[in-house]
Amino acid sequence: MRKLTVLQYSREIGKSTVTVYKRIESGEIKSETINGKIFVLAEDLKPKAEDLKSENKRLKNEVELLKSLIEAKNSEIETLKYSFNMLQMILNRQIAPTTEAEIVTGKKKKKKKKR
Repeated sequence: MRKLTVLQYSREIGKSTVTVYKRIESGEIKSETINGKIFVLAEDLKPKAEDLKSENKRLKNEVELLKSLIEAKNSEIETLKYSFNMLQMILNRQIAPTTEAEIVTGKKKKKKKKR
């Protein structure tokens, strides 16, 4: 049986030291105090089946959330592409009839009225 510090044990099982201390207090984890320092008596560090199921479920939920975020971003990108294309079309229509003089001066020529 190995003796690990709470920090070492917490890193091996992927939990916080607070969680390890709580499990020690509840009796779920065996420990020993030597010269005022707490050591975990580690026999088997394989995660419990229920911990694995819980982690698996959490990861599946996270994957689903990420998929929905990606889908939303893709939709937003498509909307922005469409808006960009529409604005580009509008801009092209406004620029096309503009003469060079209008671009330089910023003023449109006045058309002569026919009588």
